[in-house]
Amino acid sequence: MDSHKNYLLFRDIAAMSLLLVPIVPAVMYFSGLDTPRILISTAWFLGQYLVAAFAARTTGIRFVQNVLAVHASRKVTNSRKKEADG
Repeated sequence: MDSHKNYLLFRDIAAMSLLLVPIVPAVMYFSGLDTPRILISTAWFLGQYLVAAFAARTTGIRFVQNVLAVHASRKVTNSRKKEADG
């Protein structure tokens, strides 16, 4: 459950950050802010997206590994019970 929650959290953060990469600098530009601040905010949200996307990918892989491990252990447990009964 924890790896699934983390995957969804990082996926949502990555999606929101990707949306903010073009929107925030555009709003800042039309608000009349200077170029260095616009570039810093663009770099910030782009970096945040990259970190969140990598974290989502890593936790997604961990989530799939956990699901496969649970599924594999249930198959082994069930087959042992059938052999003992039969």
